[in-house]
Amino acid sequence: YNSDTTWTNTIDSLEKAINLAQNNATIYLNNIELFSNKHLTINKNITIIGNNAIINGFENANLFNINSNVKLINITFKNASDYMLNINSNSVIENCTFTNTTGKQINNNANLKVINTKFENINTIEKAAELEEKTNAHTMIYNQKDMEIVNSTFTNITAPHILEINGNNVETSYIIYNLNNSNLIINNTKFDNNNARLLNNNGKTTVIKTNMTNTKLLPNIVKITTINKAIDNKHVLKSSYEENGVPDTITGPIY
Repeated sequence: YNSDTTWTNTIDSLEKAINLAQNNATIYLNNIELFSNKHLTINKNITIIGNNAIINGFENANLFNINSNVKLINITFKNASDYMLNINSNSVIENCTFTNTTGKQINNNANLKVINTKFENINTIEKAAELEEKTNAHTMIYNQKDMEIVNSTFTNITAPHILEINGNNVETSYIIYNLNNSNLIINNTKFDNNNARLLNNNGKTTVIKTNMTNTKLLPNIVKITTINKAIDNKHVLKSSYEENGVPDTITGPIY
């Protein structure tokens, strides 16, 4: 299935292609920008190859609910106000870009692999006035099961530790939140020029050959693991850590 001149610039065209496609089919998008004003649910195994296509969330939330094995390749996702992708079945995101959003990107409840993907130019403060108290609403990637991030980059992301809203503190979270009993592997990935806490680990996290550079933090106290030493199921192997204070201190971007 290929996008052509019969397609409109709305997510309806992609939804129709998915409905017509057989199980295990491939849909090819050709240099098109699709504007989304609805939740799109995928219930069949399918591959969507973007060929530089853009899916514009138009500041809507929960763009895709993925309940089957899906591969998303070479697509740019932008302008969503809440989770773009809710992953509920084994899936792959490859050569994609997430950019210019103010909300969360991925909520993973399955086995997800993220490969050669960019997360860039994301500012989670802009929608802060819409937060409710005691929420964790700004976590970009929320991992509740098994996730591997490989050869990817996180750059120019702003997500402060604490915001005060109506006189109350709201914890605004992290770039990645790994929940209890969840497994996270970060391999050969780069975090650079971010004003955010990078990772909150409550499960098992392994970080391999990953660079964390030029990280800035608002003046809040967070904890950091010692480099090249396993503490509380955090494993940092052959990774660099620069301009965030010395590794033995309690000031840094990993909690």
